[in-house]
Amino acid sequence: MVTGLDIEKIYSKISDKISREEFDQAVNRKVEELGGLITVEGAAIVIARELGLDIALTEEKPKKFHKISELVPGMMDVHLEARVAMIGEIREFEYGGRKRKVANVRLADKTGSINLVLWGDRSSLVEKLRLGDIVRIEHAMAREGYKGETELSLGWNGVVKINPNDIDSSNFPRLEELVTPISKLEPGMIAVDVYAKVKNVGETRVFTRPDGSEGRVAVLGLVDNTGEARVSLWDNHTTLIEEKKIRVGDAIHLQGAYTREGVRGTELHLGARGKIRINPEDIEKELPRVEVVEYKVGELTPGLEDVGVVGWVAKIFPVREFGREDGTKGSVGSLLLVDDTGQIRVTFWGGKTEWLERLEEGNLVKFEGAQVRESISKTPELHINWKSNVVVLDDELDLPTEEIDVNSRIRCSIGEAEPNMVVEVVGTVLKVYELPVLYWTCTTCNRVSRKKCGCSSGRVEPILVVRLLLDDGSGAIGCLLIGEAANSFLGLDPGEAAKMVEETGFENAPIRKVKEETTLEGVDLVVTGLVRKTKRPWGKEIVVTKFDRNVDYLSQAKKALDRIKKKI
Repeated sequence: MVTGLDIEKIYSKISDKISREEFDQAVNRKVEELGGLITVEGAAIVIARELGLDIALTEEKPKKFHKISELVPGMMDVHLEARVAMIGEIREFEYGGRKRKVANVRLADKTGSINLVLWGDRSSLVEKLRLGDIVRIEHAMAREGYKGETELSLGWNGVVKINPNDIDSSNFPRLEELVTPISKLEPGMIAVDVYAKVKNVGETRVFTRPDGSEGRVAVLGLVDNTGEARVSLWDNHTTLIEEKKIRVGDAIHLQGAYTREGVRGTELHLGARGKIRINPEDIEKELPRVEVVEYKVGELTPGLEDVGVVGWVAKIFPVREFGREDGTKGSVGSLLLVDDTGQIRVTFWGGKTEWLERLEEGNLVKFEGAQVRESISKTPELHINWKSNVVVLDDELDLPTEEIDVNSRIRCSIGEAEPNMVVEVVGTVLKVYELPVLYWTCTTCNRVSRKKCGCSSGRVEPILVVRLLLDDGSGAIGCLLIGEAANSFLGLDPGEAAKMVEETGFENAPIRKVKEETTLEGVDLVVTGLVRKTKRPWGKEIVVTKFDRNVDYLSQAKKALDRIKKKI
């Protein structure tokens, strides 16, 4: 403690550097900045030191360093040595009409872990820290914090020393030693670290809280060498799911999670104080191998768990409600999924039925983490539950990276067209799929996607995309029309299509409107483009560079005759 000094004496030593009014204002600001964690005298000493005055302290007693397990709320002038187990981000908030900053650092020794709260300018310390650093904390205060947990904050003269030379790091637990095995989790745990493999990735669910604010949550299925658990990622953490930064098979390090009793046992939750690291390289801990086993529809048999399957949505059936024995209501819906080996009914339960409103007949989709059951008719049926994920593969287009040379095209029948050939075929349009037509293309990353990319540079422009099915008697083939080809086929430009979507609220409104006013199906087309494989039932599709509605049948007959002669 500082003795023999008061405000007047402190100011008298720096009066040549600052006016009394400025000094008093600076002291008051410092008290407010530290949220009342410092006295007026302490704030005055801090200001004096900032101006270069070295105020003498009474002779210091040898410091006693505590273990984390010894700390209880109310302890003052705490000294501690520990390993940095988690580094939070600087958060800004308003209090008393002023903007404030705070950051949290999780510290650990062999007796436990504790949260260090850094207020105001001290929050910038997190930018200097690295996970695994050893720190020496001097002159801290212990108090009751989040959910009744003891936490530390720095006093006015608090100091954080990073990796002091006189501390042996081997005396502190390694990061992997701070991890709790899934089998050891139980309800009511706070600030838990878990290291596990991602087994399932769910989609983000948006909901409204009682106070009217919007919330977001997404669920991951996890597995380690001791068991399985699921974790709910709340609010900002869900962006990792939406941006596809977490995938099945990834190793993740949850930091600062908490547990609750759930329907299926103990569940993990990661909130604002938690953090997630994906595939960290500084944890040496073996995890089980997790692979997504992708099946063909024809290979699915009852009893299979956590399967992946890709198929084409052939039919969507209405969602229906039903009553449970306890008086609550549930919902169920289904669709028909088709690939080149067969078809299967896919059943959605509860909140998952929302997918049936978002999908369109003709979509190419991938189901992950699904379960195969036996239906009433004794046939396999795919079930989508809490741990299942649905990926619309049409949402992002994989386009040829090189320019298609139409001068090298081969005139052939659809049945003769093979992947990697540039072809010209004539056929009848069997189906124009009522899918969303408005996509976005970026001049930087060249992605064509339903969502705008996150590139900081480059120009993002709207582009139209149309899918149709063409048949000439020798076979059927999908056609993908992009950009100018799609504009010409629909007689629309991207601006007109965007306006239709905005006015109606339906992503497929442009193509429905054109189909009502124009005959698109049953007409003949000459199509030129690159053939490639597709997971749709017909197995092949043409990325169309140009098409012609005016079919010269005599010319086409001569070309067909020439092809026959060459084969003889």
